[in-house]
Amino acid sequence: RAAGERWPAIIDELHDRGVLSPTGQPYWTTTTLAAMVKSHAYRGEVRMGGHITRGAHEAIVSEQLWRAAQSTATRVRTGKHKPGVAHGLLTCSGCGGPLSVQQGGHGFTFYGCRRSSGQGPCPAPVNGSQAKLDQFVDSLVAEALDGEHGLDAVGAQQDLTATKAAMDTAIDDRREFLKGTRGMDAAVIAEALEALNADVERTQAAYEEALTRADAAADLPESGGAYRRLPVDRRRRVAATLIDELVLDPFPAGAMKRGANPADRIRRPIQWAA
Repeated sequence: RAAGERWPAIIDELHDRGVLSPTGQPYWTTTTLAAMVKSHAYRGEVRMGGHITRGAHEAIVSEQLWRAAQSTATRVRTGKHKPGVAHGLLTCSGCGGPLSVQQGGHGFTFYGCRRSSGQGPCPAPVNGSQAKLDQFVDSLVAEALDGEHGLDAVGAQQDLTATKAAMDTAIDDRREFLKGTRGMDAAVIAEALEALNADVERTQAAYEEALTRADAAADLPESGGAYRRLPVDRRRRVAATLIDELVLDPFPAGAMKRGANPADRIRRPIQWAA
């Protein structure tokens, strides 16, 4: 962010690398990411209401870097490898890592495994045409909206209620602790506050993600036709709301690759979101 990258591009990179959100979920929201980047904990500060404790712990980044990350200026991108509808949903059957948009010869774009990660090289990397996989996801989602697979709006609301209660409890615990800090050692207070603040941030992130899911459930297109009329970025969000994961398998031994549709290698049954 300090280099001027946009939030969606940063989120795409986190998804591509398989980085989990603070709540352990495989997807990020702009709200969660922005809250992390804006955290004054990176400067070594602890902020409680209107009170600021500077130097409460060692700064994680320099003051210059932190301030640069708060800038609203963003980098202009060419969109060379623009993600499609399937972006963020596809995973490699060989290593379990996410597939990212890559470019081959003659401007051909495809979703492909990164082939190596912190866990080592992929034993069986896979790839497939971006256009055909995006088309498959569009058809899958449109049929789902017209059929039996939709997001459980009631379940999303129940999850929202539960995460809100957990967040309120964490905030109350921190408030009660602060009421009894008179006479306590400053180092003990700082250590306890760090743990309490971490719990508040974790539950807040969980609540924000639950809120995003609940909003998505209430804002799904009314039909497959309505879905197809949406722009790509909106269709991608709808697809991510309905589909949990799409695992791409390698070509079967001896199979003809030319002209083959990679969608035929998507592992069945489809993993729909709960």
